[in-house]
Amino acid sequence: MAKGYKALDEDMKAIFGDGMHYEIGKWYEVDGEIKPCENGFHFCRKLEDIHGYYDLFHSRLFEIEADGKIMEASNTKMVCSKIRLVREILPEEWQTEKNLLKILKIDGWAIQSIKSPTIEMQLEAVKQNGRAIYFIENPTVEVQLEAVKQNGRAIRFIENPTVDVQLEAVKQNGRAIQFIEEPTLKMQLETVKRDGRTIQFIKNPTVEVQLEAVKQDGLAIYFIENPTVDVQLEAVKQNGRAIRFIENPTVDVQLEAVKQSGRAIRFIENPTVDVQLEAVKQNGRAIQFIEEPTLKMQLETVKRDGRTIQFIKNPTVEVQLEAVKQDERIIVFIENPAPEILAYLQKKQ
Repeated sequence: MAKGYKALDEDMKAIFGDGMHYEIGKWYEVDGEIKPCENGFHFCRKLEDIHGYYDLFHSRLFEIEADGKIMEASNTKMVCSKIRLVREILPEEWQTEKNLLKILKIDGWAIQSIKSPTIEMQLEAVKQNGRAIYFIENPTVEVQLEAVKQNGRAIRFIENPTVDVQLEAVKQNGRAIQFIEEPTLKMQLETVKRDGRTIQFIKNPTVEVQLEAVKQDGLAIYFIENPTVDVQLEAVKQNGRAIRFIENPTVDVQLEAVKQSGRAIRFIENPTVDVQLEAVKQNGRAIQFIEEPTLKMQLETVKRDGRTIQFIKNPTVEVQLEAVKQDERIIVFIENPAPEILAYLQKKQ
């Protein structure tokens, strides 16, 4: 035999399942093999575990005895073939500070159902779920700090947060800065260093903030209005593809972009020969985005990766030869290989 706890609705019916009605003192038994969530009576050994399955504050709680076949359904739930309700545990009996703290450790939201929670209860609630501060009237700075340490975005529920609370919020989640009216420069820098794209939530960011943002994530330049050349350079150094968000980039910016990612050339309109060369040096497959690559470019590309010949229209014999020298199997990518190439391969065999 085992003892435990079970929650029922206001009419003493099962909250889930078939809505079976129970009476205190009466034994109930199921037929067949017990199986968690399918056949059997469920209960918890610990009172606080009940709240993981039912809202204790809107249920009736009972002490039970289980008998017959008993097995674990999970770490917190049991299932048995035979059960009876021993007695009802009234709210004033189970709602002790000790029990409430145990529940709040599992479910911070439960604070909304507790009248006049103590500071200790408030702290347990926000440590488990920072957003639970929404249900706390006039939270102390200590409670506010714990809330934003758990969930930075919980700052939106705090009226007039201190600078320290704001800083903790953006440390936990940079996007919390959108809920801060006038973030300090220190806060802005703290935020974009962790997540460059949070610059989208900062009004009129300084060049210093912009630079830190694109150093962390080059694509953050998308959210910057009229970035300076220095900001553009830092962005493409971090991620060459950031050039797609830059209007009329200089040749220097283009070169830095393709040095970081050769394939970024597809976002550049009318790139110079130097830019094209740098692109194929970084990634031979970038040649597919160049309309009329020079012979030098074609050779540079296939020497590095013979398979890139598949992206070259009507390659010369010289280019074909360099490609198959790099890897004889490249022949499969050459349409109508020149007789000289076939002769070269035959000689190699």
